Amino acid sequence: MIRRILAEFRTTGPAAVGLVVDRWGPSLDTDLDDIVTGGPTPVTVTPELMVLRPEVAVRHPELRNPVPFGGFLARDTDGVLALVPD
Repeated sequence: MIRRILAEFRTTGPAAVGLVVDRWGPSLDTDLDDIVTGGPTPVTVTPELMVLRPEVAVRHPELRNPVPFGGFLARDTDGVLALVPD
């Protein structure tokens, strides 16, 4: 399922806002919508995958070492992006 979601996100391109994958729910109490859309909510619990626009990602230094994913930056703690071929 995650491969399809990531492939769809990639084809959406610049029309996408961001993407969060939290399979186990530790970030349930965090306003992830606010984070993804550029709001001031700090990232206190990092989900397995958080893909943000670069201008949003720079507002969150707590997301260390983001990697490029299309025109976005991703914090990928579990290697989820490896499921999508280049």
